Amino acid sequence: MDRYELNGQSAYVLVVPDERGRTASYTLNLGSAAYADVYRPTVGSRTMQVQRVALQGGQLALQVSETPVFVLTGTTAPPPAPTPTPAPVPVACSATGTILREEWANAKGRTVADIPTLKAPTSTSQLTLFETPSNKGDNYGARVRGYLCPPLTGAYTFWIAGDEAGELWLSPDDAPATKVRISLLPGRTGVREWTKYAAQQSAPINLVQGRRYYIEALHKEATGADHLAVAWQLPNGTMEGPIPGSRLSPYVPTTTGTASTAAAVTAQDLVASAAPTETVTLSAAPNPLTTQTTVRFKVDVAGPAVLTLHDMQGRMVRQLFSGPAAAGVDQQAVLQAAELPSGVYSIRLQTASKLIHYRVLIAR
Repeated sequence: MDRYELNGQSAYVLVVPDERGRTASYTLNLGSAAYADVYRPTVGSRTMQVQRVALQGGQLALQVSETPVFVLTGTTAPPPAPTPTPAPVPVACSATGTILREEWANAKGRTVADIPTLKAPTSTSQLTLFETPSNKGDNYGARVRGYLCPPLTGAYTFWIAGDEAGELWLSPDDAPATKVRISLLPGRTGVREWTKYAAQQSAPINLVQGRRYYIEALHKEATGADHLAVAWQLPNGTMEGPIPGSRLSPYVPTTTGTASTAAAVTAQDLVASAAPTETVTLSAAPNPLTTQTTVRFKVDVAGPAVLTLHDMQGRMVRQLFSGPAAAGVDQQAVLQAAELPSGVYSIRLQTASKLIHYRVLIAR
């Protein structure tokens, strides 16, 4: 049994540590405490079961096993038992057959960073498949965004093709604020030329049938030919390139005029607009690593968090964590790297208002 104390409140952790399948009866003396909240981890869940127990004489009898039990105490009369926060209900997907395209005219430059996404677009249109018109003009930026409706549960692979600069972003849910970049264009390609560069292809990404996922493609055109298209491969091996309208529905902006909400800004904008006083920490140890490392992060503002691993070409290798992050709580995820090639990788932590990177080296 271990006891921890913070600001006068005690927390206890009880476990049978020998990993032989034993259980033990234990009576915890909690002194003047009137009640105790007993937390038990649940397999496959990020939340724990909570039981509030009224105490007689401060005594709490527990059956302890290899799975840790956590106990918090209270000294006043027991309030109503805490209600676990329910997991968010995924938004069901209903494809409407189109996806939104936004265009910013007279946008100089040749990179995605030159697209003025914080300003209102010059024009908007609806595409009936995930492909923009070819040879439309020069010196413009565009964003194609909406929702994907996966027809099957399983691993999907994505590709982006275009001329001349482009990036593909995907959220683990239907929230734009949690999107991560999954592939990009290192250079121009031909129309629907999916395999010119390795970075055009994403890592396999698990999606669930019937759930709605936010997707966004950014496209920057300077001069010459121009086009953009996105494809995917279904878990059954079927290739759809470009993705048809039967899998898509358009994003509907929540405001008009300047795109000032979190749902309308890119990850680069989020970094620039983060409050100066906000603190987000990210680390991994050991680093360098051979087979695995523990990634730790903490935020000071509660909200959604997505932790991903990327190679040096910017492609997402895997998702390490996605879910709510409590303020001021150390959270961790294990990166299993035994099957990954040696090299430098980037761990990215994206919250509702900040994006930070941490590099790790896999060395064998």
